Amino acid sequence: MHPCRIVVCVCVLLLAGRALAFEVKRSEEGTPLRWTPGTVEYHLDPLGGFPVPAGKLASILDEVFGTWAALPYLPLTLVRSEDRPGGFGYEFGAKNANVVRSASESWDYDADALMLTFVHYRTSDGIILDADILINGVNYRWRDTAKADTEETSFDLHTCLLHEAGHFLGLGHSEDHPEAVMYPSTAPDEAKRELAEDDVHAIAFLYKEAAEETEEENGLPLGGCQAIGTPPSDHGATRTGVGLLVLVGLAAACRCRGRACLLLAVTLASSTASATLLLYRPLPELARIADRVVRGHVVEVRSQRSGRIIVTDTVLRVEECIAGPCNPFVVLRQPGGELDGVGLSIEGTLRARPGTELIVFLRRSQAGHDTLIGMELGAFRVKRPKGRPAVAVRSTKAAFVSESGTLSAKHTPPRWDNGQAMAVPSFFREEVTLETLRHTVRQARQAPPPDRCVR
Repeated sequence: MHPCRIVVCVCVLLLAGRALAFEVKRSEEGTPLRWTPGTVEYHLDPLGGFPVPAGKLASILDEVFGTWAALPYLPLTLVRSEDRPGGFGYEFGAKNANVVRSASESWDYDADALMLTFVHYRTSDGIILDADILINGVNYRWRDTAKADTEETSFDLHTCLLHEAGHFLGLGHSEDHPEAVMYPSTAPDEAKRELAEDDVHAIAFLYKEAAEETEEENGLPLGGCQAIGTPPSDHGATRTGVGLLVLVGLAAACRCRGRACLLLAVTLASSTASATLLLYRPLPELARIADRVVRGHVVEVRSQRSGRIIVTDTVLRVEECIAGPCNPFVVLRQPGGELDGVGLSIEGTLRARPGTELIVFLRRSQAGHDTLIGMELGAFRVKRPKGRPAVAVRSTKAAFVSESGTLSAKHTPPRWDNGQAMAVPSFFREEVTLETLRHTVRQARQAPPPDRCVR
């Protein structure tokens, strides 16, 4: 048997057992989103003020993007520009810029979002056209130090911006590695400054082929297959790690190109991603703060432009008022969607096709639109299995935080007893029977709010 054929067989056998932990962002058709190799400028936009002194924030951004730019397979030069930035968002034919902005006076999006990363891309090939990071300085306190200097709850800007910069580049989350910058959960007292091995693997998957094509075009030598880092020693070697190491050894024997070897391995394991940091709210709390809670079916989904961003309206025909007043129809407006060859990716927004049955927890935005509380975390999909009680399920690919600390991505679904959560909620999926949800919502709205700080 030819040595290169051995590479294919061995890698497929070893990798099939377990997927890699990282994810990448994708278009609605599944195309990975990435920048074209070259220079990518980002701008610190003074509009809206700063959560920390401007000079300190600029220094943090330089460190954050410099950390990612130092990776060997990222074919991008990331540079902060001092020029006056273009507008936030993307408009074809207009002056556009990659903007980092803090909102300190008004927040037009879900109040439970700590940060949002807006990634505009070309739908035909997934090439990123523009990326903007928006910091919620209205509803949350931020600090420029690893440790808080007061007892008030605050979040570390460096940690969160390092995470959002990964989304800026097209990365999703590293689900199984809490040490990774792209791990989907954080806590107010957590501080990260260095990339983990899984973060490096993610960049290699997304950009290694483009980097080597650039080197070849410039007459630079191409490297052979090589391992990126070593298997994590404190979390145990996975089948994926073993597969990559076997791949390296056999590929060296047959002198195959580096990009062909690495992509053979990691293409088997990638899925969708996210670029949002949300505050998690348990069901009883969600019920207490909602203006209304309704159940119904999606009858229409339409995208349109609102200024320089794409928004999507999801029209829901209301069939049950669980709490609060309701009308025959609800129109949920969210940023994101695809329109006229351009897409806007903001994971954590609800994506539901016509015919989907939903229960939504709503509040009115400053612009007067109905919005979900906690974006996707404010919607439950109703499932009606044959011969069993109907259930309501909420899930998200967005990163989130809890005021009580970090939430694991691998917990079993929570149990509910008289409206009280009996287990830590799951990152991926939270399920409750429809009747229990109704009971929990109504009981929570009758009970006084708990003794807790309200930000």
